[in-house]
Amino acid sequence: MRRTAFLACLCAAFAAPALASGGTIRFSGRIAEAPCAASAPSPGEVVLSRCPMAAQGARLRIEPLGRVAGAQLVDMSAGTRAGELPVTAAAVTDDRSSFSSRYRIQPDSDSPGTATYLVSIDYL
Repeated sequence: MRRTAFLACLCAAFAAPALASGGTIRFSGRIAEAPCAASAPSPGEVVLSRCPMAAQGARLRIEPLGRVAGAQLVDMSAGTRAGELPVTAAAVTDDRSSFSSRYRIQPDSDSPGTATYLVSIDYL
């Protein structure tokens, strides 16, 4: 019985509470590894670099902003494309501590003009 109570107390001590009020979500805790560094070196291209190896399998998603047609992400190394893709390592550093990957944004329609998209990454 003592062991069960101690284990329950230990689990409660390490739980990261999330509080929401007025549309604001607050998290407490620590980031154990830095996330991927994201950049857009040219229009329609997204590069993730210095990703920790644990970030493989995270989900990369694209959403249109405003009244524009949707788009898909194209994984430049694997050739796969979808509105949501898993993050994969295209190039791994020599010390195998991080990786990078490259994606292209492919609009669903060939409409001329500029469209704005939100690309987000969800770490699992």
